[in-house]
Amino acid sequence: MKMKNLALSFALSAFSLFSNAQDITIGTVIEGVSIPIGVAIGDSRQDVESVLNTYSEFDINDTNKTNCPSVTSCVYSAIDDAGQKVGSITVRYSSDADTVTEVVWTFEKWITTAGISLENINDFDESELKAFYPSADRARIFDTSRGKLVHLRVSDEGLVMVARPGRNFGSISAPR
Repeated sequence: MKMKNLALSFALSAFSLFSNAQDITIGTVIEGVSIPIGVAIGDSRQDVESVLNTYSEFDINDTNKTNCPSVTSCVYSAIDDAGQKVGSITVRYSSDADTVTEVVWTFEKWITTAGISLENINDFDESELKAFYPSADRARIFDTSRGKLVHLRVSDEGLVMVARPGRNFGSISAPR
């Protein structure tokens, strides 16, 4: 399965490198492996910065687009040509090896290999989420005073997705 995911990740990355019209707001998240723009678990900080420098929406030298509040965490915001934020990624690095241990994203249309995105996660009930991810540690939906909260955690695939009013995010990390 890991080899299949790596092959898929490579194919998607190759496609995006040679595509003339790249849209960083869409793409496939490979659970526990990588995000659509080519950042993967285990990449070095230098690898991440090299990848992000290939996209005009990211600028690691612009303090309006990049914020590293600690040595082990950086937030990279994607800003379109009109100056609008289209999404962000937070990359968490290991303290010893300076490698990616987790990536958190806010891009609504990034979709997992099972077909769930931050845009559509609210369309499913708990049983449907469990059908997509039978080994989910948590597939819960809560009604709160602020609205609906959806929490999906699949530790053995390295995936967390949370949708709540005003703040949706997903993350990948090494499977446990």
